[in-house]
Amino acid sequence: SGISLPYKAVIVDEAQDFTAKMWQSLTDFIDACTASDGFVFNIFLDSNQNIYEGSGWETAILKYAEHIKISHLLINCRNTSEIGLLVEKFGGSHLMLGAKGPAPKFVELHQNDEIMNLLEQELSHLKTTYGLNNEEITVLTSTRRLLTFLENEFASEISKLAQVKFQTIKSFKGLESPAAVVIFSPDDFDDSGEILEESELDKLRYVGLSRAQIVLTVFGNRSEIQNFQSKLKLGKN
Repeated sequence: SGISLPYKAVIVDEAQDFTAKMWQSLTDFIDACTASDGFVFNIFLDSNQNIYEGSGWETAILKYAEHIKISHLLINCRNTSEIGLLVEKFGGSHLMLGAKGPAPKFVELHQNDEIMNLLEQELSHLKTTYGLNNEEITVLTSTRRLLTFLENEFASEISKLAQVKFQTIKSFKGLESPAAVVIFSPDDFDDSGEILEESELDKLRYVGLSRAQIVLTVFGNRSEIQNFQSKLKLGKN
């Protein structure tokens, strides 16, 4: 006999973030999908945003694939075409529906100590040039370690930037902002002090860059900035 549930449909968003244990907790719903007439179980995911390695989501989805509808998110409705062109260099081609906008801007970093000075200049530029308010701007860092450094070393400066959001790329995943300043740590270390693998960096790049709806500024070391610029140049050829 089927399981009686008070729900006619279950929708899982950001499915690429669900661990195997999370999927286990949904077993009753998946079973009910096969036992109840008209029960809907939809899963939405973007595999390019799977930044939590070893989550086991692919295995779980494949196990129940015959009982559920899986929708891969392949249409970019968030970013301008200029931002979208850069984003897809790190996550495959998407159909882009965004309007035209300013080209992404790149700022080269040499050391962490200069970040705040350059950031204040860029925030002033965003507000003057595009008429943006502080609440329309988000500053994202590639690691928690870098965000903590900024909060500790430049606490007084940050406190003056009321309503400008400061978060890590990971914590802002799934959200969006009219303008985003994405800062990639000049040393390429992750939060544990290990060098980030290129595949991990590409996922962070994809998620971080795609948070900006209209205006995108990217901070990074020379190698990082040259990488972005070369990919963008290739995309225009």
